[in-house]
Amino acid sequence: MVLDELLPGQRRAPCRGNFVEINGGCWHLMTNMHPPCSDDAYEWKGSCYYPILERAKPQPSKKPQ
Repeated sequence: MVLDELLPGQRRAPCRGNFVEINGGCWHLMTNMHPPCSDDAYEWKGSCYYPILERAKPQPSKKPQ
């Protein structure tokens, strides 16, 4: 699959750390993997990438009664 659009829940740019920005989303380049990529990785320009997902946000605590 080619990286043409963001996946649901994917972290959007700007990307921090060692993540790569591609088409507005954050991806992790798999330097030890080459196409064909694994089932949950995506191919782009001859390399394999994993999407970086947003962290789950904690539920707000209930107000004391």
